[in-house]
Amino acid sequence: KRALKIDELLERPGYVAWWTTKLCDFTGNSDDKLNNVTPVQTEASRHWYAWIEKRVRDNVPYDKIVEGIVMAVSREPGESYEQYCENISKLYHKGGPGADGYAERSGLAHFWARQNFQTSEDRVIAFAYTFLGTRIQCAQCHKHPFDQWTQDDFKQFEGFFKATTGRQNTRPDAKAEYDAMVAKFEETKGLKGNDVRNILARKVQGGEIIPFAEVYSVKPKATPVKARDKKKNNGKPDRNVPPVASAKLLAGPVVDLTKYEDVRQPLMDWLRAPENPLFARAFVNRVWANYFNVGIVQPSDDMNLANPPVNKALLDYLAAGFIEHNFDMKWLHREILNSRTYQLSWVPNSTNRLDERNFSRAVPRRIPAEIAYDMMVQATRNDAKNLEFVTELEKRAVSIPGSGLRNRNRNPADYAMTVFGRSTRESNCDCDRTEEPSLLQTIFVRNDNQLLSMIDDGDGWLLDVATKNSLTFTRKSFADAADSKKDQRNQARDRYKVQIKKLKERLAEAEKKGKEGQIKSFQDQIAKLKAQAEKAGVKEEEVEAAPAAAESSKPDAIAASNVNFTEIINEAYLRTLSRYPTEEEVRTSQAYISESPDAVDGVRGVLWALLNTREFLVNH
Repeated sequence: KRALKIDELLERPGYVAWWTTKLCDFTGNSDDKLNNVTPVQTEASRHWYAWIEKRVRDNVPYDKIVEGIVMAVSREPGESYEQYCENISKLYHKGGPGADGYAERSGLAHFWARQNFQTSEDRVIAFAYTFLGTRIQCAQCHKHPFDQWTQDDFKQFEGFFKATTGRQNTRPDAKAEYDAMVAKFEETKGLKGNDVRNILARKVQGGEIIPFAEVYSVKPKATPVKARDKKKNNGKPDRNVPPVASAKLLAGPVVDLTKYEDVRQPLMDWLRAPENPLFARAFVNRVWANYFNVGIVQPSDDMNLANPPVNKALLDYLAAGFIEHNFDMKWLHREILNSRTYQLSWVPNSTNRLDERNFSRAVPRRIPAEIAYDMMVQATRNDAKNLEFVTELEKRAVSIPGSGLRNRNRNPADYAMTVFGRSTRESNCDCDRTEEPSLLQTIFVRNDNQLLSMIDDGDGWLLDVATKNSLTFTRKSFADAADSKKDQRNQARDRYKVQIKKLKERLAEAEKKGKEGQIKSFQDQIAKLKAQAEKAGVKEEEVEAAPAAAESSKPDAIAASNVNFTEIINEAYLRTLSRYPTEEEVRTSQAYISESPDAVDGVRGVLWALLNTREFLVNH
């Protein structure tokens, strides 16, 4: 039964969206770093996402996906520069194929075009993070203090990255065509840089064909690089250093690059070779970390001799199986998810209470940012909108393509995802994403107007409950309030007034019956509510005052209604915590609804409280 459910989940759109997002994290799909790569802002990140999404959806083997990235050039085989510009321009035309059209291209050329991947040094460091799960940057200047890599290893490995031109250039044989295509637009005469780029952006969006820069690789000559070619440019690495004739694989042989049309080919062959010590293990370790909070090697992108796996046999077994099954990502997910280890409870016992590294129990962990936001939306939306949400991926935060600060706040989910630690993709380090709890997260779920508006939304579950049960619905979020602070204070005053009145009635009943224990309990509860009211800016005399006539004559919300509040409470728990409430939780929720100014406000409070539980935001 479990195996069948796992197979079903691996076929759902949610699997595709989440693992596309994770691969975008690993490979560095950042709006900030892709600025000016395409004539229209944010389109490069959409292309990137769509390219990976198509391959995850088709379950393309991981090594084939990586090959399409590592070996990427802009032009398809046999495609002329004119055809290339025509095909790419069509992506931006009204009614054109857009990102889906880019996904059909064989390579992810944007990987090589981003701003932070232009020098050979930057490429070595990012490549090692992305595909080898290791941090090699220390070896750029000296021997790595914790690993085997020397400065010589770093320098010789650079040779594989010097022959690829990634930004603002065309192949030499297409330079004249590029200039001619720009010149046909008279508005560009005498202009340079961004001025030309802005004109071309308007032209292509208007349906015209414009020239594009391209990613391409140069075959090195069998001549030594001159000393002057190795010099720095004003203290910065020179992007125009010519390709070298040889390079050395990490912990591998020296390769004669003059034998290859594209010097990245031996690099790709080495990656997918069964004897490669890092490629398969790096991906296996990251997938494991996704399910267990920590990797078999932790941090999951720091595989080095001084940071051995906690279970080498396990890592070796999964890596060998991954290779044997032709880098089938779904095989890897199934193998992990069907394991006894993944099925272990999070509830600790005396032997594993302190264990968070040996996988003797599940470790509770905060839900990732995109999923946390989607859960809030799903918990507060009505059933009809939830059906759309489940079936249409583009409506979910988990399918937002790019990341970074440049285009933040273009999407309603951006602020919340920033608060909850979505990957910034500033580097390829796994540390760009955080799943640690923070005070700002607590503030967001408690009183951020975005969350409160979700609860009160016109497409929300709360309004649906009110409508179906003929209950009065009054919006309590402050999106439309002229004076939100005053409104908030008045709501608090009314709520405390009603709650204290109810407790005083129960206190009087307990005093009449002489029940000392209940008397003390009710007195303590009244004192606690008064203290809370004072913190909310409500004076004691205000909560002591008798409720307004309409309020005092208002019957108990549950007793006077034919509404099945138990069923509503059950649904609130199911849509937030994916379980039914206990009998005690039902009683507590009913009491809260009964003591609220009105029934809908009581249900609103129950839903809000459930969204604020650790159980809601923690995977356990």
